[in-house]
Amino acid sequence: MDSNQKVKLQGYQHNISRLQLFYHSDFYQDLKKQFPNYADKVEEALYQDSDLGDRTLYSALSIKYGLTIAKKGSGYCLVDTIGKNKIRLGADIICGRKCLKKYYPAFEDWIRAYELVRSNIFTFLMAQT
Repeated sequence: MDSNQKVKLQGYQHNISRLQLFYHSDFYQDLKKQFPNYADKVEEALYQDSDLGDRTLYSALSIKYGLTIAKKGSGYCLVDTIGKNKIRLGADIICGRKCLKKYYPAFEDWIRAYELVRSNIFTFLMAQT
């Protein structure tokens, strides 16, 4: 695994840093009070999906979960089969912030869970090399 790939795999850490700065800012507090619907839009803009084109990540997830990899546009996805239906899954379905936010409404809780899941995937990938 080259150094560019390692940086890409650790992209989740940059997301965590950006989101922590936002959620702990006065701007977020003001936005939450005056325009609560816009907080999610700012979060979307701050979050960068570093997974989509990451073949190494999808290869590791494929091994870990026993799913096949398929091309999806310029990126990749995992494919699961339920009955006769094939379902395309992004890496975020396994370890995404949106799912974690639903389960853990408080920022500190879901960001800690996001970091835990992502760091475990990164550790798994590093052990594969």
